[in-house]
Amino acid sequence: MQIIGIGNKLNKNKFNTNNNPSLSFKGSNSSKMNSLNSDTLTLNRKSNVSFNSKSLLENMFIRDKIVRKGRHKLGLLEAKTLVSITNCTAKNISSGGSVELLDKSKCKEEINAKKEVKLDGKSSAGKIQTDGSVELLNESSCDLVNAKKDVKLDGKSTADKIHSDGSVKLLNGSTCQDKINAKTVLLSKSKGEDIKASKVELLNNSECDDIKANNVKLEGLSCAGSIQSSGLVELLKRSNCEDIKAKEVKLTEKSFVIKNIETDKSVILFDNTTVGKNVIIKGLESPEVSITGNVNVGGKIKFLKNANGKVRLYGNKSMDYPDIDESKVTNGKIVYDVDDMKLDGKAKTDIHAKSATLTNSKAKNLFAAKNVTLQDYSYVESLIKAKNVKLDNSSKAKDIKAKESVILNNSRVLGKIEAKSAKLTNSKAEKINATKAANLDNNSHVVNSITAQKVKLDNNSKAKNINAKESVSLLNSSSVLGKVEAKTVKIDGKDTYAHKIVAKGDIAKVELNNNAQASEIKCEKDVYLRKGSKADQVFIGRSITLTDDTEVTEIIGEGEPTIKINDKATVCDIVLKNTSKVKVDLSPESIKGIIQFESTSSENRVFVPHNMPKSQIEKLKAKVQNGKIERLAE
Repeated sequence: MQIIGIGNKLNKNKFNTNNNPSLSFKGSNSSKMNSLNSDTLTLNRKSNVSFNSKSLLENMFIRDKIVRKGRHKLGLLEAKTLVSITNCTAKNISSGGSVELLDKSKCKEEINAKKEVKLDGKSSAGKIQTDGSVELLNESSCDLVNAKKDVKLDGKSTADKIHSDGSVKLLNGSTCQDKINAKTVLLSKSKGEDIKASKVELLNNSECDDIKANNVKLEGLSCAGSIQSSGLVELLKRSNCEDIKAKEVKLTEKSFVIKNIETDKSVILFDNTTVGKNVIIKGLESPEVSITGNVNVGGKIKFLKNANGKVRLYGNKSMDYPDIDESKVTNGKIVYDVDDMKLDGKAKTDIHAKSATLTNSKAKNLFAAKNVTLQDYSYVESLIKAKNVKLDNSSKAKDIKAKESVILNNSRVLGKIEAKSAKLTNSKAEKINATKAANLDNNSHVVNSITAQKVKLDNNSKAKNINAKESVSLLNSSSVLGKVEAKTVKIDGKDTYAHKIVAKGDIAKVELNNNAQASEIKCEKDVYLRKGSKADQVFIGRSITLTDDTEVTEIIGEGEPTIKINDKATVCDIVLKNTSKVKVDLSPESIKGIIQFESTSSENRVFVPHNMPKSQIEKLKAKVQNGKIERLAE
């Protein structure tokens, strides 16, 4: 069929070259025909569409579909639902639906579509503009892709620039030679030049020069130049990059950064990873670098001043710790984390572990969830914090905080012990604060004070002050040079001594046995001195009993006290304050001085046993001042 260009438009419902082996357009200088209108145009491979040199027909406007097969060339192809060309070339393509370029087809300038665009089999386009998705497959190419939905390049396909409101995937040797701008970007065995996205992943030996994203992951021998991220950057499985700026960074499995890592918050390095130059943490909110395994940092680990930065080193039971020297850390400190840490003849800074045993070793701070043992001259310069703590064989620490127990054997705490219970044997501490029991044995010494529920000092142990909620026992030459305060106090043994004792409460009681001594006793209830014990001054609220060669310089009673003194005990003076009554059971010879009421009331009475001999009463009268003696009723 031959069409002569004799008018502006040629309208026909359908052209089908199946019935017309050839379709030619010829025009003349006066021809104004420049468009072809039809419902459907199908051109098969053997069809021939040609124009002479004077033809002005350049455009086809097809209201439904264009299906082109063969080596045909036209200017603008426009269709309502589909443009599909195979091994053909067009200048421009416009579709209200989708576009397909197959088998080395070309669109020299622009494809504009409302739906998906697909280029396959070494097809190419200048620019693709679509409201849908784009696929470039099997060595297809495009200069510029602009899509509102997802873009995929596969099978060594290429693009210069890609912009997508959705995701971009470059797979199996595909390349974007300039910029990618998308919501998410994934490269697998592919290359990019400049990527800007919310999330970027480079997998399986992929490459990119410049990445800017919220979150970035490189994996499987992938590499990048510069990475900038407002979130997390991960380099996994031997991936690498030139430098990183991000909020958080994680390197694993032989990955490396050639130059610097710069973050706002944290860096995690493990599994033989490397940083060629510096790790710089610019944040002030709990900045931290965590390192596990054989990690190499070529330069410094730097924190901002006053940031309290930490380099946390993780090791295993065999002490395989990262070899990070303190000289590499600026404005921060090194701490150690391990399940069960064992140090032998080594010095570390801060240690974090579930349990730790130090043998002839040194640390600055030691934090453990369970148990800590220091032995054989080990030393913690500052704080031990754990569930249970034991110091043995000339070990020492500055301060100890234990949830449960502290045990010292031939060791020393330079500062304070805080625990539920504390036991010292031939050991020394500055101060003990125990919620339950504190026990000192075999020449142990607390320089300052002990606070506990129950306290026991034995075998020449000593403390300056003791404050116990319940009881205190001083045994076998132990001593308190200051004050002992408790509900009940027992002092037993030769050279066992307390300077001042205060016993309060409904069950208040003080006992001195077997040559024990005290300078001052104040007890709201009962006091007992037995077997050669001595006290200088005793304040009683209810009673005092002296037996077996005991001595008291002065007894001061309040309320209505009862005083019992056997024949072998002695007291110099008895002073009665704020009371008019006292009961005594004693021999006048036991009173070396006087019994004196401070008041001059005529009601003041000294009550003696009903069977006390009259001669004894007469002797006692001479020693009573401001009061009278009366026998108690039978």
